[in-house]
Amino acid sequence: MGMGIGEFAKLSGISAAKLRRLHNSGEFQASLVTPSGYRKYDESQLEEAAKYVKRMKLLPGKSVLGNDELDSFFAYLLGMVMADGTVLASGQVQLELKDKQILGDLADELGVEVHPRLDRQMYRITVPRRVANQLVEYGASRSKSKGFDVPEMSLNSFGHFLRGLFDGDGSVRRRSGLTILRFHGHPKSMAYIQATLLECGFYMPWVPDNRVESGMLETSRKAVVCGICELMYSQGGPHLNRKYEVFLEDMSYGNGVDVAPSHPA
Repeated sequence: MGMGIGEFAKLSGISAAKLRRLHNSGEFQASLVTPSGYRKYDESQLEEAAKYVKRMKLLPGKSVLGNDELDSFFAYLLGMVMADGTVLASGQVQLELKDKQILGDLADELGVEVHPRLDRQMYRITVPRRVANQLVEYGASRSKSKGFDVPEMSLNSFGHFLRGLFDGDGSVRRRSGLTILRFHGHPKSMAYIQATLLECGFYMPWVPDNRVESGMLETSRKAVVCGICELMYSQGGPHLNRKYEVFLEDMSYGNGVDVAPSHPA
């Protein structure tokens, strides 16, 4: 007759509420729905459920903290390119963003020009070949959809790298009095970031995206948000002003008491 949803939830590791949502979306359906609406699952579906659970979890990563001291600007640029850059077949590296401010700052440092796109409100810079070669050597690649390998670096360098990663593919916003910090990306890449932040004393839970093989590290825990903010910004360097201003606003709120993440781990 099959297992009820409660028993299957216990054996599979997927909550009953999640099983209901998966069934309604058609992503993972019960083998039988009785006339009274009860869902029944076959034992054979446990193997499929195990694959789903593995796909949705962030597998353990390793910290990238080491002794390599990268130039602060290069570390920031590496994070930015890994998050939101393009490595062309020719070896050229480009950044295309809607934020002209940060691209302008980077262009001044690199000695290049910012080029607007004609079909949309986007701006682009091409990184000089010498710097592009270094970026590729340190892990920037064309296959970012499969996750990228973060090179080992010192704690100071990681702070700059993380700020670039955040400016390229992170977000921070206020909701219901909380500041929610997120780093978006492929699970493989985020595993490196989560493990390194944990070594620094900051835990960010993994929140998978059920639609694609990606997700985000997310927290609204004030002590963690403030600590990561200090790690990214205390040493100065280029940054996206509109994101940093949200952090500045947050510093004037609250009493430093931790709050639970908006998504459970």
